[in-house]
Amino acid sequence: RLRGSAVLGTYSIGGLLSARISEVVAIPASRSLFAAFSSIQTERERLQRALLQSMTFMSALLVPVLLTLVWFAEPIVLVVLGPQWGSAVSVVQLMSALMISHIVFTPMVSMLMGLGHTRTLFLRNFFFVIVYLPVAIYAVIEEGLMGLLVLKAILIFGLTLVDFMIVRHTLGLSLWRQGGAIVRPFLAALPMTAVYMAMDAWVPEGHAVFAVGLPLAAICLVGGLAYLAALFTFWHLAGRPDGLETKALGALDYGLQRIRGAA
Repeated sequence: RLRGSAVLGTYSIGGLLSARISEVVAIPASRSLFAAFSSIQTERERLQRALLQSMTFMSALLVPVLLTLVWFAEPIVLVVLGPQWGSAVSVVQLMSALMISHIVFTPMVSMLMGLGHTRTLFLRNFFFVIVYLPVAIYAVIEEGLMGLLVLKAILIFGLTLVDFMIVRHTLGLSLWRQGGAIVRPFLAALPMTAVYMAMDAWVPEGHAVFAVGLPLAAICLVGGLAYLAALFTFWHLAGRPDGLETKALGALDYGLQRIRGAA
């Protein structure tokens, strides 16, 4: 607000769009994870395995969604919000990239709540707020919107490292094992990025819903298929560990059996 209503609107709308998309995944997941962690709070090995699988699950869902939002932020903003919000494109891109922190944050919060470690969660958030608020005000006064976004990126990156350390201290999971739980989705995003690079010119300019939205949806579909193919390939190369891919194949097999039974 110190920089005017236009800047406030750009920041609010851009942040709202990126946050809503990630929350569609994060909020339902956090509810089910809380119940799961509460039921096994005395079994350390199962807790470790559950947390690593939840991090894999979150990264497998969030990485392709956020990558798509970052890459195609401009046509998505123009189609969804209209051309008057073109200034929010950079906000959507950066805020979407920062939402990747939910990969660690959402399972960690559910784990801490399920184990009754609410004080740790409070202290984490409390120290973030008391550092963030005064520095954020200074950044806005001195550098405007871009200064605030850069500050937010730096602090959330640091906070994500803190989250890794909290998980390590609470469950004894090394940073190496935590990183290994999320590496496959990031590797699988490389073919998806290649598809987006190759087909980026196919997205027409403008903000017409069908003229822009349909080609964009087709490109996202191709990119999504490339992501899934790469994800299952890396899963197979890793020895087919129990996780999201196993459950997806199990659900697919169950669905096919139901269809055969109905036939």
